[in-house]
Amino acid sequence: RDYYASRGLGDVYKRQRCMGCNYCITACPYDARWSNPLTGLPEKCMGEGCQKLVAEGKDPACVAACPTNARVFGDILDPESAISREIASSRTVKLLEEKGTLPNFFVEVAK
Repeated sequence: RDYYASRGLGDVYKRQRCMGCNYCITACPYDARWSNPLTGLPEKCMGEGCQKLVAEGKDPACVAACPTNARVFGDILDPESAISREIASSRTVKLLEEKGTLPNFFVEVAK
């Protein structure tokens, strides 16, 4: 399982709130994010530097830098966490779930 799943961590990316500024790409000091050429929206990863930030109880760089709060990160196993509340109050889909990789990356499709 991946870094997120093994720790109960998840990420919500609210595409309708993302304005495509790509600040999160610029903010990522690990050169681990990129702009999707088809959508113009940022894509993500979980590089070693962000793993360290998360281990210290901080948000990944892209989440901290997002000016519209289009990203939420946290422990999906904690029902009181911001991400759990966001998932519970929104209609989300797991990103590329059909690939069988057991993702914990959710895309909000409706509030």
